[in-house]
Amino acid sequence: MSTLIERQLHGDLPLQGIIGLVLSPGVMRIELAPWEGPRVTTIATFTDAKLTSIEAFPDDVDDLNLPWDLIGCDCHDLGERRWRFVFHCASIEWSFESGWPVVNGLKINIL
Repeated sequence: MSTLIERQLHGDLPLQGIIGLVLSPGVMRIELAPWEGPRVTTIATFTDAKLTSIEAFPDDVDDLNLPWDLIGCDCHDLGERRWRFVFHCASIEWSFESGWPVVNGLKINIL
């Protein structure tokens, strides 16, 4: 069963990969796209973000380069409009705290 954040990010789309990640003070922006199916890019912006952990377990150094296979996402309500998010990828896992993300889907039509 999908988690609340997975439903927010994926909707009815198939499993996605992380194709972009931008970190700046207090902001984390994650760009996702499905490996198959409709060509849709989803951008999630997390504000008041604080990175709390990163674990990497690559078979090869290149495994840490984007894109990353997204295995799953978890979210935990911390109260006071704060959440802990955990993104599980094939070679890296990271967690952070922030407010709930603003999510925008951008359809890309490729002929």
